Amino acid sequence: MHKGRAINPRYTAIVVSVLSLLVLLFSVFFVVALRATPARAADISNSYAWKQLKIGGGGFVTGLIIHPKTPGLVYARTDVGGAYRWDETSQTWSQLLLAGGVPNPTASDYNVESIALSQTNDQIVYVAVGSTWNLQQDTPSGRILKSTDRGQSWTDSGQRWAIGGNNEYRQGGERLAVDPANENIVYFGSRTMGLWVSTDGAAHWSQISTSQIPLGSNSDANNPAGVKLVAFDPSKGTTSGKTNRVYVGVAGQGLYRSDDAGATWTNVYGSCPLLVTSSTMSKSGKNRRGT
Repeated sequence: MHKGRAINPRYTAIVVSVLSLLVLLFSVFFVVALRATPARAADISNSYAWKQLKIGGGGFVTGLIIHPKTPGLVYARTDVGGAYRWDETSQTWSQLLLAGGVPNPTASDYNVESIALSQTNDQIVYVAVGSTWNLQQDTPSGRILKSTDRGQSWTDSGQRWAIGGNNEYRQGGERLAVDPANENIVYFGSRTMGLWVSTDGAAHWSQISTSQIPLGSNSDANNPAGVKLVAFDPSKGTTSGKTNRVYVGVAGQGLYRSDDAGATWTNVYGSCPLLVTSSTMSKSGKNRRGT
C-alpha cells in the first residue's frame, strides 16, 4: 500500500507565521478604521435648562443696610462675595454685582466696603467696591457704583479711591451715606483720601478740605481706617434742601459734626486713639456712638 508524503515541519511553521501576520494586519486595519469613523452621540444640547449656580460661603457678611421707609427692602454687603438684596416674595437673597450689569467688571467688585440707600427714592443704591491691598502704596482702583433700579444695573463716575472691601476695619458703620432729604447729596469717607462729597448723584466728586476733616490716623499703617463713617441727623432740619447736621467718624481723630449742611465742621468728640466705627440717631437727634 502506498504511504502519503510527510509534511515538512518548516513549511508548517511558515504557513502559521503568515496566517498570524495576516490576522494581525487585519486587526490593525480594523482598529484604524474604527478610529477614523468615530460614533457620534445624539445632540441633546437643546434639552438643557441653564441657570445661575447658587454659590455657598462668600466670606463675611460685613453689613446689613435696611431701608428706613420701604418695608422689606434690605441689602447685605460681603467682603469677598458681592452685594445682595433680600426678596421678600421668594424669601431669597439676590446677587446684585453681575457682569452683565456692571460696567467694566473686575473681580474686586465683589469686595464691597459700604452700601448707601436713598430715603427719598428707594430705587437708588450706591456701593463702594474694590480691593487695594497696600492702601498706602498701590494705585487707587476702588470705585463707587450707582444703581437707579435697586441693583439691576450700575453706572461708574470714573473717580477712584483706595478702597479695601476685604481689608481690616471693613465691619461697622457705613462710609457711604445719602442725605435723607436730598438723593443727590452723597458722602464717602475714604481710607487714605479723606472725606468726599457729591452734589449731583455721584456723577462728580470733590474732597472736603483736610483742614476741616483730617485723613485719620491709627496704629495699623498698612490698613488705615481713615474716615470710617458718615451719618445724618434729620431732626435738625434742612438748608436749601440739604440736611443741616452731619456726623463723620475719623480714625484716631474722633467725631466731627457739621450744623450747616457740610459747609463747616467741628470736632465734638476729641482726638482719641479709639476708632468710631458706628453711629445711630435717636428720634430726638441724640447721637449714639460705637467704638
